[in-house]
Amino acid sequence: MEQLTQLLPQIGDKMKTVLARTGNIIAYTTENGRFVDKFEEQASWWTNGFWPAYLLDLYTLTKDPIFLDKAKLAIEKLDPVLSDSEGIHHDVGFMWYLSAGKHYQMTKDPASRERVLTAAKFLASRYDLDCNFIIAWNSKEKESWSIIDTMMNLPLLWFATEETGYSRYAKIARAHGDKTLENFIRPDGSVEHIVVYDPQTGAKIDSIGGQGYEKGSSWSRGQSWAVHGFAELYRSTGEQRHLDAAKRVAHYFLANAAQTDYLPLLDFRAPATPVFYDTTAGAIAASGMLAIASFVLPYEKALYLNGARQLLEALRTKAYNPSPDVDYLLDKGSEAYGSSTHKGRQHISIIYGDYYFLEALTRLRDLTQK
Repeated sequence: MEQLTQLLPQIGDKMKTVLARTGNIIAYTTENGRFVDKFEEQASWWTNGFWPAYLLDLYTLTKDPIFLDKAKLAIEKLDPVLSDSEGIHHDVGFMWYLSAGKHYQMTKDPASRERVLTAAKFLASRYDLDCNFIIAWNSKEKESWSIIDTMMNLPLLWFATEETGYSRYAKIARAHGDKTLENFIRPDGSVEHIVVYDPQTGAKIDSIGGQGYEKGSSWSRGQSWAVHGFAELYRSTGEQRHLDAAKRVAHYFLANAAQTDYLPLLDFRAPATPVFYDTTAGAIAASGMLAIASFVLPYEKALYLNGARQLLEALRTKAYNPSPDVDYLLDKGSEAYGSSTHKGRQHISIIYGDYYFLEALTRLRDLTQK
């Protein structure tokens, strides 16, 4: 077993110790090395599904039932949010497909199946029939805004079609993916964070830097959402254009990450100082590249497999903390470059960084053991 995948049993042992002291929280970040409960602060926060999803993956890794039990409690804790029509948003895939969806696939619990299908109905209801995209946010002034993150929520819709037989969910996912492919990916393989469409014609009329440095810049987590998101879209559609999109963004990501020894900058086009990294982008992109590696012919496989290894090795040596005295796996995660709502939120631990780090290591193990 290669050095990276040797981390998996270590992570399992560490998180057994961590879980013994966390209580029934829903974690997002840490303070002084200890998880804090994001649910108490904002029940509908978009990352709140990652904690139970992470616990479910730890259960798969360790077979320790404490992870399954704690995941179920966290999933049930999120139930009131499904009734919050004002607070719910496009990230219902992050919140329920990764959590309740995994739980249903593991246990066939009908309550979790219902949670996922309810979330799918919410996501489908956000589809703009004239403009052919899924609206991200709830405010009137942003009703024509689309963001690259939505690509990561599309598997929820494919699941709904598989479970119900209704093709409309898959049609919406495909239409949104194709609209994003047409309007978000630049010729060099970099990706917009936010695109604004004309509400009447659906034509692209503007782009916004969002969580990157500025308009036209290259927010690395946005690039990683595209790598992972288009790879997963290809898994569902089998359409070559979706795989080609994932590959094109992956090439761009690797070329830029190589400039900093594969620890990605928060924005690949930001000024030289201050230097902000984002380990969450590295973990997400690595997992997406391993998905690509599983799809392509053998002569291509090495490129994406080795690219993922480079990213994961940088995370292991520069950001991973194996100590059970701290709750997180990765530090140096960053929410955004420095807008007023994200000021000071750089170089912190973030739960989705740990989630995708574990996902990527598991995919690497499974791919290299074949």
